[in-house]
Amino acid sequence: MEVTRRWVLRCLALLATLSSHPWAAWGTTPVQASSPFRYLTPAEGQVLEAVTALLIPTDEDPGAKELHLAVGIDVNFLKYPDRLALYREGLRWLDETSQEIYAKEFLVLPVVQQEEILRIADRITERPDRGEALDPTGVGRRFFQRVRLDTFALFYNHPSGWKMVGFSGPPQPRGHLDYADPPR
Repeated sequence: MEVTRRWVLRCLALLATLSSHPWAAWGTTPVQASSPFRYLTPAEGQVLEAVTALLIPTDEDPGAKELHLAVGIDVNFLKYPDRLALYREGLRWLDETSQEIYAKEFLVLPVVQQEEILRIADRITERPDRGEALDPTGVGRRFFQRVRLDTFALFYNHPSGWKMVGFSGPPQPRGHLDYADPPR
């Protein structure tokens, strides 16, 4: 068998595909197959979907919910397993803070109150009415910074995000079609 550049590229593509499967993540346990989330529980995934939808809402263009950015964040735990603990703590913090302030879980709050919880995570360290620390450990703030960064990174790496900023995409999405005579 002759080893050509095309054969090497095919092998590399196969290796990349195989390494992206959940069974390639050693030491991690994916969630049940019925959930679109591999590492977050379905309940955690729903809260994450709500958070990403608040960050990039749907208007005339698709938002985070339509682009499944929460599932994309979950898939990224394969590459960055250390982030999973922060996400779990942060999602728990959202529910605990929602319960403390509004006596309801984050998911059942109206959008205005959900946005207020995210504002608290972003800026406020004390409850204005009592002067108590809302986030003495800083989990809420670290979580919000991470989820905001991950959500926007996924969004602006998606063709829908490109469209919003006027980027038409890579100049040659398929590379040089004629390998023997590339453009000069």
